[in-house]
Amino acid sequence: MRRGATNANDPFVESYYLITHRHGFVRHGLMGELLYLVGAPTSASTGKAASFAVAIVMIVALAVAIELLIRQRSAPSAAMAVLLAASPFCIDFALVDRRPDLVAIALLVVLGLVVTRVRSHHVAALAAVGVGFGVMVLVHEDVALIELPWAVVLVAVATLGRSGRIFGGPSDDRSGQADRRVALRLTARLAALGVAPFLAALAVLRSGVPSPGQVARLRADVVGFRYKGRTELDYLRQTLSQSFHLVGSMPRFVQRDTIAIGLVLVALQAIWIMRWVAPGLWEPFVRAGNRALGAVVAVIVSGATVLLFVTGFDWLRWFCDCGASWLVVQAFAVLVLAPSPGDARSGRRAAWARFPSGERATHAALAAPSSSSAVGGSGRGGPRGQQIPLPAWLPAAAVYLAAMPPLAAVATGGPLHSFFFFFFV
Repeated sequence: MRRGATNANDPFVESYYLITHRHGFVRHGLMGELLYLVGAPTSASTGKAASFAVAIVMIVALAVAIELLIRQRSAPSAAMAVLLAASPFCIDFALVDRRPDLVAIALLVVLGLVVTRVRSHHVAALAAVGVGFGVMVLVHEDVALIELPWAVVLVAVATLGRSGRIFGGPSDDRSGQADRRVALRLTARLAALGVAPFLAALAVLRSGVPSPGQVARLRADVVGFRYKGRTELDYLRQTLSQSFHLVGSMPRFVQRDTIAIGLVLVALQAIWIMRWVAPGLWEPFVRAGNRALGAVVAVIVSGATVLLFVTGFDWLRWFCDCGASWLVVQAFAVLVLAPSPGDARSGRRAAWARFPSGERATHAALAAPSSSSAVGGSGRGGPRGQQIPLPAWLPAAAVYLAAMPPLAAVATGGPLHSFFFFFFV
């Protein structure tokens, strides 16, 4: 079933890698242009090889995040590592989708490495990552609505750290000065991250839609490609208003089933995180002084997601892509907000949020394991070789998520019982 679902989607997936800039700038053409510049023929075999290479890049990036979580040697980080491995939003999605914009998930992992490992020159490092996101927007503009908003969330979490505040709150005498520093850091870092993607998005909006002649010449360039059904070449000339009307014309049962599948999958994994993973991604934003910032970040992410759904009918793909971004950011939030004692001893404690020594007690309180945690009694960053207790239900939940069929196997309107209980009619 997995192989059949993947093969049915192959021509559309491969067509993304056959669009180039040889006849002028067009949206979605950068990956194909890069392949052409390195001497790869514009052919079906190139599209297939490139698509699997992209899937491997995303899977390797996820493996890096999983390894970092395992090295944390705590029950919450282990639970997060298992979720990344089992989630249908992650490895399964990479193997089935294989479109070039999945590289942006790997870039989100790179951003996570920057915020957890880089100890100085943060703005320069973020500017470099921002250039990467700008390049990915030229590969596919959905990156500006999926991975980039979640990148903003990750930078905000890393800047606030475990005790930072933007707008003040009850603390010691130096809180006002510390708050101003945090606000300035966050502003500079977000600006460094966002400039290149913003310019790339403007370029796509202004001149990314090709003419009919450009599309015809792009088709003529392709060698040995199977034009079965529609491919990305059929959608290159689609404007935002046309995309909006296409979404509106989707059958109601397709919209209903797709939303139901997506929301149930999100709910299952949200429950996993709330019960077994700590600290939560939301913790810096519910702190006194940061709630307004949390509201702004929530508006950015939700607004971008709504715009994505009303202008593109690949709703299951959007659920997976947004879900993968969410899980990656949550994984690095665990690493940023709860550094292990080993990191502190080696001097690699996150340098993204330095605050007065008067707040060390707050740091210690937030880092201590909660007695009411569902994960049980392992402290964070236990000794190497120490067993990490996990909840009894976690393996069963992981097997259930991992056993779900690839989302492409149910198209966008498969019966819900067939999907969640692994039957196909």
